[in-house]
Amino acid sequence: MDAYDQLVNRISAAVEEFIAGEELYDDDTQIEINPSTLEVKLVDGDTDNDDLDYYSVMDLVTMPTDDSGRWAADDDAIESVAGEYFED
Repeated sequence: MDAYDQLVNRISAAVEEFIAGEELYDDDTQIEINPSTLEVKLVDGDTDNDDLDYYSVMDLVTMPTDDSGRWAADDDAIESVAGEYFED
């Protein structure tokens, strides 16, 4: 598995963690990515460190059409974020 796939998996895992425990997080929850190590974690929206990158978790989920009422990971959005770290 290459570094891009690993980052996609890390972001996806954080998004799935948010979905599984949505009631535990604020609406402004963000995905924090360390651009040096590609470490990924969920953080409160008030978190801000100039050396790290932040993405709203709500930009990485979608509401499926199956009427389940549960968020689903938006694979295209997640891959787009991961791709920002591996541009040519």
